[in-house]
Amino acid sequence: MGGCYPSAHLMLKNIKIVEKLHLNNEKSLITIESKGITLESLQLVKELISKGKSDYESALRLLDAGDVYDAAEKAWSAIENFRKACLVAAKIPYDIAKTVGNGVPLFSKILEKLGKKDLLCMYFYFNSRLHSLGFYERVIPEEDIAKMIQEEVPKWLENIEQVVNTLKSIDLSETVEVLRKINQARQEALRASAKYAELRRKLDTIISNKISIILNK
Repeated sequence: MGGCYPSAHLMLKNIKIVEKLHLNNEKSLITIESKGITLESLQLVKELISKGKSDYESALRLLDAGDVYDAAEKAWSAIENFRKACLVAAKIPYDIAKTVGNGVPLFSKILEKLGKKDLLCMYFYFNSRLHSLGFYERVIPEEDIAKMIQEEVPKWLENIEQVVNTLKSIDLSETVEVLRKINQARQEALRASAKYAELRRKLDTIISNKISIILNK
């Protein structure tokens, strides 16, 4: 169990990483204001990044206290806040950014188009090992979770913050209407599929009933 907790060296290293993340955030605010992004979007991105960094610091404290699986969920919360910040930075409304059904596919598509598939793979890796199999199922060894939180998560957060800064210069708000139409088309397709299945069953029933009359004579 003792090997699951961060050493003094690793704790110092992670504190320096957190400080670097905070410094990057301060620099990014200057960049945003020069690009004419709305103050509302600016503030929300800032809050999401700040919450993500706070969650990561909490994860380190929980890890230091031996609460490994709770630390895993805090680290996942940090990751999710950075994901949402990416979308809000690209002018996607928070109500969409925060969802799994629309927010995660958008996030995935954006990272793919940016050529950041490695970061996308790590996102789903964290989702599985920290969130699902870690915090909920508790089947991931504690030492593996500790290593992820100490070494892999801070690198991912730092790289994603760079993506956030890149996305501040583009406007993807028009995707909201496209998403609405996609969801509408999906619902219509499901209804049409259900109607098709119902008609097939009706056809089968009619034929079966008529044939049974002949066979029973």
